[in-house]
Amino acid sequence: MLSRKYEVWEEFFADVDLMCSNAFTYNEDDSEVYKDARQIKVGTSVYSADVGLMTEHTGLPSKGD
Repeated sequence: MLSRKYEVWEEFFADVDLMCSNAFTYNEDDSEVYKDARQIKVGTSVYSADVGLMTEHTGLPSKGD
């Protein structure tokens, strides 16, 4: 994972979503891991909803480019 580079933002957000889904599945609702995953999910949803704006600022292409 250390050498992997994302080609498009959607790949990054898909990995974050998978990580959070795994945390929800394999951890108790009151665990720190579950709570952290919930915060990450909420935080990244704000950005993933507006990937177009992020691509303008970073130069990383979107899936449609």
